[in-house]
Amino acid sequence: MIKQMTSHSNAIVWLDIPVSNLPRAISFYQAVLNFDLVSTQSNPDMATLMKQGSTSGLSLLSIPNVTPTPNAMLPYFNCEGRLEQAVSIAKLEGGKVLQAIHSMEPFGHRAVLQDVDGNRFAVHSS
Repeated sequence: MIKQMTSHSNAIVWLDIPVSNLPRAISFYQAVLNFDLVSTQSNPDMATLMKQGSTSGLSLLSIPNVTPTPNAMLPYFNCEGRLEQAVSIAKLEGGKVLQAIHSMEPFGHRAVLQDVDGNRFAVHSS
């Protein structure tokens, strides 16, 4: 039997995203997702994003032998109510639009973007 997720569950618990320039990636993701990233004290080559009250997060990693790739997994980030704004900001911050905002009915709308390191990701709004 498949267990139904509760409204407080997240399908994605955590993501590690490889980056080539940590300060640039922090600036990009803070602007696009409208979250604050914090540098971890234990690892100066990593920044972590957690939204207040969330059980999921993302880390940006600038470490040798882990490189960005445009065809890896496609994470979806919640941009509820600000999808157009997130796409515009991504372009202003040096990202690219790979697929413009489009319907995924019955699952809302998304755009597929590329960050400043070439990683693909989607921004989503129901």
